[in-house]
Amino acid sequence: MSGYHQLESRLVDLRRDLTNHEVYDRLSTIESLHVLMEQHVFAVWEFMLLLKALQRKLTCVDVPWRPTAQSAACRLENEIVLAEESDLGPDGQPASHFELYLAAMKQVGADTRTIDHFLHNLEANGGVQCALLSTAMPSATRNFVATTFEIIDSEDICQIASAFTFGREELLPSVFQQIVCWLNASTDGVLSGFE
Repeated sequence: MSGYHQLESRLVDLRRDLTNHEVYDRLSTIESLHVLMEQHVFAVWEFMLLLKALQRKLTCVDVPWRPTAQSAACRLENEIVLAEESDLGPDGQPASHFELYLAAMKQVGADTRTIDHFLHNLEANGGVQCALLSTAMPSATRNFVATTFEIIDSEDICQIASAFTFGREELLPSVFQQIVCWLNASTDGVLSGFE
C-alpha cells in the first residue's frame, strides 16, 4: 500500500473513531451541552486562526498589495473568510461564526466567562501563550489551542489546510448538528434556533 493510501486509510479510521466517540452518548441533557460548548468555543475560535493563517498564505493581505500566483485558491479562501467572518445571523445582521456561536451559548444558558476572560487576556497581554497561561481552563483545551498554534507556526500550508479541512470544516459541523437535533427533540424544542 502506498504512503498516500495508508494516510487516507488512517484518516478514514480517525474520522470514524471521532464520529462514533463515546462522548456523544454522554450529551443527554442541556447541562451536558453547556459543558461541551464551554470548551468547544475554543475550537470555534481557533478555527478562525486556521482560516486567517490560510488567508495569509493564499491571498495577499500585505501593503503594498501584490497579485497572488494562485487566483482560484485566493478566491476560494476569500469566499470562506467572507462567510466565516461576516455571515448573516438570524437577525439578518453580519456576524462572524464565532460571534454567532457565543450568542448560541448565551441562548442555551452556557457560561461564556472562560472564553470572555481568555479574549480579554489576549487583548491585554497581546500574546496567545500569556492568555492561555493566565486563563483558568482545562488543560486539554489549553493543549488543543497550543497545538493549533504549533501547526500555524510551522508555516506549512499542507498542515494548516489539513487541520482546517479535515479536522474542523469537513467533520465537526455534521457531528454537532446531529447532537443538536437529538437534544432538541429530547428537550421539547429548547434548541430549535440551532437547527
